[in-house]
Amino acid sequence: MTTLYLRRSRLVVFLSCAPLFLLAPTLSAQDLVKCSPQDYKILSESALAIECTHEVYPSGAALTVAGSGNSYSVGTTSITPMGTVTIRSLSAANNRWFLATLSGGESILKPKQKYRLIFGYSVTDAAGHSTRFDSVSLDVDTTETVTIAAGNVSSQPKLYEATSHVGFSLGGKQLALQQLEIVSPSPDLRTKLKVDDCHIALQDDTKRSAHVDGKCSTLGALVAPAAGTTDFTGVDPSLIGRYQVNLNDVPHSVLIPADLQLQDVFGGTPKIDAKSRFSPQKAPATKDASKYYIAFNYAAGVGTVPAWVLDGKISPQIFRDGVSFGPLLTASVGNNKLKGQTYTDTIDFGGSLQKLFQPNHALQELLLTLGPTYETDKEFDRHNLLATADLRYNFAGLYRTQSIGTLQNFYAALQQSEKNKSEYKPQLDDMKPVLYGYALDFHTGLEAGGAVVDTTVTASVGKATQSLPAYSIFRVVPQVHGLLEIWRFSFDETMVGRYLVATENTVVETASHSLLLKQLQGWKGISTLTAIYNWDAQGHFAINITFKDGFTPPTYQRVNAVQAGILLKY
Repeated sequence: MTTLYLRRSRLVVFLSCAPLFLLAPTLSAQDLVKCSPQDYKILSESALAIECTHEVYPSGAALTVAGSGNSYSVGTTSITPMGTVTIRSLSAANNRWFLATLSGGESILKPKQKYRLIFGYSVTDAAGHSTRFDSVSLDVDTTETVTIAAGNVSSQPKLYEATSHVGFSLGGKQLALQQLEIVSPSPDLRTKLKVDDCHIALQDDTKRSAHVDGKCSTLGALVAPAAGTTDFTGVDPSLIGRYQVNLNDVPHSVLIPADLQLQDVFGGTPKIDAKSRFSPQKAPATKDASKYYIAFNYAAGVGTVPAWVLDGKISPQIFRDGVSFGPLLTASVGNNKLKGQTYTDTIDFGGSLQKLFQPNHALQELLLTLGPTYETDKEFDRHNLLATADLRYNFAGLYRTQSIGTLQNFYAALQQSEKNKSEYKPQLDDMKPVLYGYALDFHTGLEAGGAVVDTTVTASVGKATQSLPAYSIFRVVPQVHGLLEIWRFSFDETMVGRYLVATENTVVETASHSLLLKQLQGWKGISTLTAIYNWDAQGHFAINITFKDGFTPPTYQRVNAVQAGILLKY
């Protein structure tokens, strides 16, 4: 008899030539990892799910897990035996979770107690070959505490998640799980969490009671059979002890959640961790990143009459299926002319649609922005309709703002907490903001359309007028943007170039307030340098100084001014 050994997927397959038949896969100890518990979920008074740090057997292997051990009640000075523990797989598709069932003696778990499970288990293949692991230990705390943490996704600043080791219930001590709904049917089956309208009780920092509205997870009870005990096999542990809260409005002050109106599998009301809170989001670092940006600036020069300048942006966004879209209004206008200084005179109405791509490690982000724009000035004597497109490139190592750096430290603290098996999970608000941040990104863009009608331009002083004929517009718009943040100071530089492929018309007002029709083609660029000092920790209110130099559409008057004022951004 000749025996041939073949290795595939790290399992040894024995083939015999006389007689010829295929035997069952043989289990190899090197394919297995001993379970090192890192988390747990209490499913009932006599059952819990145990998560191992690593996969304990190869994915897809037809293996059976079975084990047993003992449970103990842990006091301040003693350890008291309770009963036995039976171990098996929680799900055939999830090789990191075990199901532990307690029985015998005083085996029922009670709230606000500490327990210890010590067990061993065997992994057996279809041929009956087993590998045994002993002395697995897990400490369990049944304190009914819920921790609420922000979702930490900048595009979803209203998202929070409540988590607990003790499973939630809708009553009767029956386990309840977050419910899913199908987004895309088979073969590409995709699901998302089902949500309902909810009202969250909370307190502000003065402990005054209030409520906020939002969308919260839909919980559904895991119903036990008419006769017998609930079978937890196959339950998705990621839906246990979790409750998502998506507020209707972004918090503008620190809010302390008081009651989520939930029960748990012990029949009690979970207590919310005192460190949990709904917190205001840190302000965007730049105008481009802001949804609301309003700067009231004061422009002045030697021997001139001062002017007030408004530099603003309003762009509320709706985020859905990876795309954000909404209206867009930007303006940079003033109320007076300064001798020796001029400033931008631009108003844009329109909309934007944005889609973020993540091509590869080198080009980490590619942001595509599309939208229609009506371009005019404060006198509304220009009427340009444009289709705009912009691609923003973020390369690896060139984008680490203070917000990103703080989030990186937060994730590192979370990983360390999990590694140390700490009961308290760090909160984002616990993290001290990093001292400095930076960003350097590049853009390529197009603006195409035209002035839709002939218009008449009137001089700012006197009665001079000039006809402005309609014209076509096609501009290539490269852009470089840099940001440096140090403590509460930031320095933001944007250089925008426009190459006018088609000849554009404009009217120029001279110092004597006469008007001249001028045709433009070629490069027209503008540099904007803004220095900011943030008053508040979130950076919503600031003092800013801005220097602008160059040319902007639709007037293409020379801009050369220094402005200082108050800035508000969200």
